[in-house]
Amino acid sequence: MQQMYRYILSFTILVSFCVQGFSQQAATEDAGVLYRHEGGVGFILHTTGFGINYRNGKHLTGYKKRMLEIDLVTMKHPKEVRTISQFSDNNKSFVYGKVNSLLVLRGGIGLQNIIYRKEIEGNVEVRYSFYGGATFGFAKPVFLQILHASSDPYKPDIAIEKYDPEKHRLDNIYGKAPFGYGLQYTVVHPGLYAKAAVSFDWETQEDKLRSLEIGVAADYYPSPIKLMSYNKAKPVFVTIYANILFGRKWN
Repeated sequence: MQQMYRYILSFTILVSFCVQGFSQQAATEDAGVLYRHEGGVGFILHTTGFGINYRNGKHLTGYKKRMLEIDLVTMKHPKEVRTISQFSDNNKSFVYGKVNSLLVLRGGIGLQNIIYRKEIEGNVEVRYSFYGGATFGFAKPVFLQILHASSDPYKPDIAIEKYDPEKHRLDNIYGKAPFGYGLQYTVVHPGLYAKAAVSFDWETQEDKLRSLEIGVAADYYPSPIKLMSYNKAKPVFVTIYANILFGRKWN
């Protein structure tokens, strides 16, 4: 596992040095492209969640781009299963055993290389890319609506409490609390991330961007994050993702 951590860190540093080198080269090398800049918004679906991202790119040469990106994605545990409370008339569903909800914010830099350039209308441009940078995991404790005995056996009291696997069971959970509960207890976990991907751009208009990117992402946090009770906290989250990006190009 430690070898994986070193790999992610080394990869991020390598990407940064490569971008600096290509940026210096770009000052003297003609990019040979109609539009030197591009930017867009993407919609991400990955193996344990979904999210959005923003990309901004600049041609360094005719076949290389420097990319800046920001991702905001949800991250779930593979064992999460949504359950409906047997006591709720409103079908208040919850994930039994979930102790934290995780939202991931990434910001990084990368290089994109064109494998097959779109020379004529109707062709598909194929690229491969690498990204690396900082990631921040926002772990918010899960709060639930818990049933408590009252003087009226047909109307038990309902209290909102932080989930505790030692006290809260299927027979006393009424449902999930509103999202706002527990925000003040959110813990921020700083870390590093790396990505490798292949993308396909099929946009027919020269000043527009429309592409599908498929790749793998790895987030590493020095302080492990626990999502499910009775499961170990994890320092590394690896996902496979698809990103549909829409944007434009300009000089």
